[in-house]
Amino acid sequence: MSEENIVAEMTAPEKQNLREEVIAARDAVENGYWALSQKLHQVYDMSLFVEWGYEDWPSYVEGELDLNIRSVQYMVSIADHFGKMDSEIQEWVKSIGWSKAKELVKRVTPENWTEWKSKISGKTVRQIQDMLKADKVDADSSTEKADDDNAEKPQRVSFSLFAEQATTVQQALEQCKSDANTDKDGNAITLICQDFLSQGDVSLASRLETIEKTFGIKLIAVKETDDGVAFPYGENTLDELTAEE
Repeated sequence: MSEENIVAEMTAPEKQNLREEVIAARDAVENGYWALSQKLHQVYDMSLFVEWGYEDWPSYVEGELDLNIRSVQYMVSIADHFGKMDSEIQEWVKSIGWSKAKELVKRVTPENWTEWKSKISGKTVRQIQDMLKADKVDADSSTEKADDDNAEKPQRVSFSLFAEQATTVQQALEQCKSDANTDKDGNAITLICQDFLSQGDVSLASRLETIEKTFGIKLIAVKETDDGVAFPYGENTLDELTAEE
């Protein structure tokens, strides 16, 4: 019997039941993401994938888990952002599914989470994305209006880039303008810079620690000084290597 005949023989109640079962199965997958996010974050934070024989984080994610690296990074960021918050907030984040939770990273805080809970209640992922884009457009418009009211003229900022750097900057601008629904380079570069600043600690040590965790390596930074050389990062690693000799 063909699939078309099977569908044709289903009664209206049976079809409705199937529809509801599909939604329930989808919700089960979405709501089960939290445990995976927590475990992935732990593996990433401790660089355990190196002990398991993988060269770097992407190799582990795609090689052993057969998962999309971008989706996994979303999950890790969700666990990192919400994992330190109260259990009540975490229960809500678990209930909305990872595809919605990823849109709220760096937006929801312990102080405003009830407001966000109300704002996205009953909305689809696409509706939430559209809402966030609209908020950015409104923010852009408010900024432009404030500039007009203050009669403040924009300042021109210029700097030189090598060809490869210019390509990277242009790609980032185009992606940001698309995500933020704006056609102004100034707004886009401001959003990029604000996102960078919102990451908190961007010191040399913080950046190198991230690289070490991502690729499962140890780094030693060397800086030339008037007295010779200094080691602004990785001096402990250097001491360990020296001790082994």
